[in-house]
Amino acid sequence: MHRWENPAERRYYQATVQQNLFGDCELVRIWGGIDSARGA
Repeated sequence: MHRWENPAERRYYQATVQQNLFGDCELVRIWGGIDSARGA
């Protein structure tokens, strides 16, 4: 997992490579607002 933040825009980004149930690799991307209550 790798996470980085952009303080100027108050945004965060996260990327992970993981294996799915079929044995294939997939990229999972997550992003959002740093102080956002959504998804908490």
